[in-house]
Amino acid sequence: MPYVRKRGCKCENKKKCKCGATWSFTANCGTDPVTGERIQIPGSGYKTRQEAWDACVEIELQYKKGTYVKGKKVSFREFSEDWLKHYQSIGGVSDGTVDIRRNAINRMLKHFDKVQVHQITTKMYQDMLIKMKEPGGKNDEEGYAQETLISTHNTGQMMFEWGIIHGYTRHDPTKQSKLPREDTQYEVGEEEEELPKFLEKEELAKFLKVVEEYGTFKDYVAFYTLAYTGIRIGELSVLCEEDLFKDKLQLRINKTVYNGKCNAKKFKLKKPKTKKSRRIIDIDETVVMLLEKQIVKQKEIKMSMRNIYYDKHNFIFANSERNPGYPEHRNRFVRRMRKYLSKAKLSEELTPHSLRHTHTSLLAEAGVSLEAIMDRLGHKDDNTTRLIYLHVTKKVRKEASQKFAELMRGVNLKS
Repeated sequence: MPYVRKRGCKCENKKKCKCGATWSFTANCGTDPVTGERIQIPGSGYKTRQEAWDACVEIELQYKKGTYVKGKKVSFREFSEDWLKHYQSIGGVSDGTVDIRRNAINRMLKHFDKVQVHQITTKMYQDMLIKMKEPGGKNDEEGYAQETLISTHNTGQMMFEWGIIHGYTRHDPTKQSKLPREDTQYEVGEEEEELPKFLEKEELAKFLKVVEEYGTFKDYVAFYTLAYTGIRIGELSVLCEEDLFKDKLQLRINKTVYNGKCNAKKFKLKKPKTKKSRRIIDIDETVVMLLEKQIVKQKEIKMSMRNIYYDKHNFIFANSERNPGYPEHRNRFVRRMRKYLSKAKLSEELTPHSLRHTHTSLLAEAGVSLEAIMDRLGHKDDNTTRLIYLHVTKKVRKEASQKFAELMRGVNLKS
């Protein structure tokens, strides 16, 4: 039978405790077959009697089934570091995904940093999720978006499941915890799903004109290429001379870049996530001409800085300043694009990835099929691309309906 009690309570009315004393238990797990002594496993630090009782019952059941593992007395920080090392060591996990898990851990560390992992209760974990959802004061970074909460909770679930298997804790506080509901109100005329931001064709022309007039030649070629090919910024950053097939008017996309630490010299070349992303796309003569000119200019930079130039991959858009020859970091393109958008008096919320969405919208407007667009972008299936396509072709579908009605007006349907 579980034995549960509150230790150290100094309140006269024990039922209305205000001193902060916590509940403890002693689980009775039978007798040691060798020594004949009773096996008693203690636990403490629970805020309510019910939590202590549930934890005690769980231990007794685990001991009976032979699945009980004694919890290790380590802090949540130590536990998270051990788990992240394990997570990085398993195959098939990209560096970008590891960064997502690391960011989720950093959010949880604000709540559990030095707390012993086996003392984290369901209520403590649930309170953390609620606190993350609610916006705080001026210096409080809580008030996270629903997607961020989901990412944090998913990471927590993986960590504690692993923690039980490896003996860091005896219970999983994430199992009974729920994500706070997102309070959303429907607005009349609101899209079923939020449409990603992109430029209309007139806005794109205006943006590129501003880049050509006020920016560097490399910036102009980079943004022109992004808009006219729909490739990702990570794919553009590591385009090499050998990827341009000028005679065939084609561009090969077979790699991307990872540089999460923003250290140019520690970049990693990565294969695209799927086979579909490794592709050869057709490009027009203007794109070929601009890329050829950029290659010539990059070679001139290489010659002028040949003593310090990183000359291994022949990147077309290589850095030419602090780390010559290394691929440009995406943040540089983000900053430069924001500058040109401001100059053009366009939305500064747009990013280089928005040019990929722009390419999708203009292909749809030109009458290219959704399947062909997916193929060009390197998607097997993508909801965002589909959403843009349906939005742009809505007008075409409406016109088709009107033309059908007009056609039938001249037909006598009466027999």
